[in-house]
Amino acid sequence: LPDGTYVDKSSVKVYSYSMPKNKVSSAKVQYKKETNTIETEFSMKMDALYDVQVDGTKVKFVLYDTTAGGSVSVPKNPLVKSVTRTTDSKGRAIYTYTLYDEDKLCGFDVTTENGKMVLTLKSAPILKEKGSLKGAVILLDAGHGGKDNGTLGAMGSMGPTEKDINLDLTLRTKKALEAMGAKVILVRDKDVYYTLNDRVATI
Repeated sequence: LPDGTYVDKSSVKVYSYSMPKNKVSSAKVQYKKETNTIETEFSMKMDALYDVQVDGTKVKFVLYDTTAGGSVSVPKNPLVKSVTRTTDSKGRAIYTYTLYDEDKLCGFDVTTENGKMVLTLKSAPILKEKGSLKGAVILLDAGHGGKDNGTLGAMGSMGPTEKDINLDLTLRTKKALEAMGAKVILVRDKDVYYTLNDRVATI
């Protein structure tokens, strides 16, 4: 595939018609101060295969088999200085984000739904006091829990389980972070099992 992944030949069905041309009709950038994020909503005929490439102060959002379009205006924000767009010789739309400082990027996310693709760039938390975590919100997930014991040690079922060790370390970490001024959210604070969906919902 164009993104470098492989698919088993037996899983591929060839159709005689060509895919319709895909083009970004608009790219709306907004800064959300409450979450300290930059969101760009791309509108197009269909969701595209994509790739996100981070290299220093450059973040490239690549849309395969798609033509770049839509004027990009960047509102005042602490993370992104500018955004440029181009369509390369391979028919890929490339939106390049130039950051003020590479250390300010704290992650990204991409969501897709019916021709709407949203790229979210997360800025690192802005701490209120030097040497303090006051103003930071930190989520801790001890993993496992309940029916999910995790890995057993050399003593097998007679020894401590991974779920118990993880929870103990998580509770100790919570106290240490709170002592530094952070607000800490726990996925679990007791021996309870949560599905992956439950864990994501906590976020």
